[in-house]
Amino acid sequence: MRAPRITMPPIYRFMAQSFGDLDEERACTYGCKEATRYTSRIELAQHMEKKHLWTLQSLSLAFFKLIEEEADRQAQTADYAEMYNILSKVRPSQSVPPGDIATQPGTKIVFNAPFEDKYTYHIKVTNSSARRIGWTFKTTNMKRLGVDPAAGVLDPKEAVLISVSCDSFVYGQYIVNDCVTIEWTNTPDGDAKHSEQFRREWFQGDGKHRSMTPSIPSVALNTGARLPLFGLGTWTAMNADELKIALRVALDEGYRLIDTAAIYQNEHVIGEILEEYFTAGKLKREDVFVTSKLPFFAMQPDEAEESIKKQLAALRLDYLDLYLIHCPCAMKNKADGTAGFDHQNIEHIDTWRVLEKYYKSGQLKAIGVSNFNGNQIQALYDQAEIKPSNLQVELHIYWPQHELHELCKKLNMTVTAYAPIGSPGRLTFKPNDDWPIGSPMEDAVVVELAKKYGKTPAQILIRHLLQRGISVIPKSTNPERVKQNINIFDFELSKDDQQKLLDVPTRVRLFEFRFCAGNKHFPFEDVDLTKKSDEKEDM
Repeated sequence: MRAPRITMPPIYRFMAQSFGDLDEERACTYGCKEATRYTSRIELAQHMEKKHLWTLQSLSLAFFKLIEEEADRQAQTADYAEMYNILSKVRPSQSVPPGDIATQPGTKIVFNAPFEDKYTYHIKVTNSSARRIGWTFKTTNMKRLGVDPAAGVLDPKEAVLISVSCDSFVYGQYIVNDCVTIEWTNTPDGDAKHSEQFRREWFQGDGKHRSMTPSIPSVALNTGARLPLFGLGTWTAMNADELKIALRVALDEGYRLIDTAAIYQNEHVIGEILEEYFTAGKLKREDVFVTSKLPFFAMQPDEAEESIKKQLAALRLDYLDLYLIHCPCAMKNKADGTAGFDHQNIEHIDTWRVLEKYYKSGQLKAIGVSNFNGNQIQALYDQAEIKPSNLQVELHIYWPQHELHELCKKLNMTVTAYAPIGSPGRLTFKPNDDWPIGSPMEDAVVVELAKKYGKTPAQILIRHLLQRGISVIPKSTNPERVKQNINIFDFELSKDDQQKLLDVPTRVRLFEFRFCAGNKHFPFEDVDLTKKSDEKEDM
């Protein structure tokens, strides 16, 4: 039942309003709970000081701003004046951007194979700022990588030597670049007792602390380039303003793979943001891996050439890191203007020769296919001069694509999974379509593991595929979910838990491509085409 906000004293209303991404009901409930525990505003402020609660989301900078405004309006009230004095002592350190640190080596440490013995490397961390900072290390693989000490406090100009150990392990086919990340933030102002000893809650604030950009694991393409195993999908992201925000958040958080397509109608927005970051010097072109796709209505060779040129121009790029034939079925809108498509008789190899041409020119650094079945992949591979580098397909725990994955490994092709968490957005994007029913994020095994690891169901599903060596491109334009999705490098699913996900019995293809029904290259033999549907997926 929703807590009645009308009964909340002003300070508790401020607290409730300061909850950034929590819903109003939870915020009000929290405020009312605190209101019943403390008999005065001064007592509550003292509690917050004692428990370091000023670092929590409930005491964001917005909260302090409201407190200041109320204190100014009621300066004559001793109650508010005393409360303000207490809170001023413990104002969040995040209100001042944290100073910089220096690490030696700067960005990379290397453990060379074979990994038969334990190795130890050292990182020197120096607080080069004028403020005391708290710091903590995270690793992408807690079982393989150890850090000692893992957290601490540094005075200005003070340094500490960190030992990073890599335990022995079997070096597999897929090269995962484990990452050690350091995060740091200013310690709270006030008495020395507040900041001499490291406190984990310093890093539970409103995200104002800084962290080194995480290194995304990658897998080698047959060209020698490396495909990040994690990136941002952009299907259905057609609201330009929302997408711009999401892209900026993603790039700032460390995303280095952006996936798009001509059909998504957002390449021009992505190009604008990439140019913004390149021009400002925030990133270099080689820092970002960009994938796009040839639309099914431009598979005639001359039309394919024209599409590649237009897409490069829209993305404001000289080259694409990976370019895929989006769908095996060549089609055009009906000539008479009615709904549906006219099928075209175009062989895949004829379209592929255009991609090979632009690969040789350097404008497409790698080429591949999407939504092809195993027979189509093998046939194209056998005819191609430049072998396909990547297959992008629907792939999640309900449609794990084991046989297709094995074929790709045999042909030295990487795999990218779209809809890795079940594409919940498909239901709102086309609510009237007869979508197959399936929600991997609600699966009992996924929910159980999410609780066990303290992660979201989406993070469990993403991590599962990443540990299979599959590149994952979850789509979101929600800034908080964009941040959540990349927060998967501080844990690893155990072998048993990974197997639980592999053993999930449900099998359902969520994207059936019924709009391609009748095309001679329709790829999915498992789809019952006698069932009518007006769905038009554009994955």
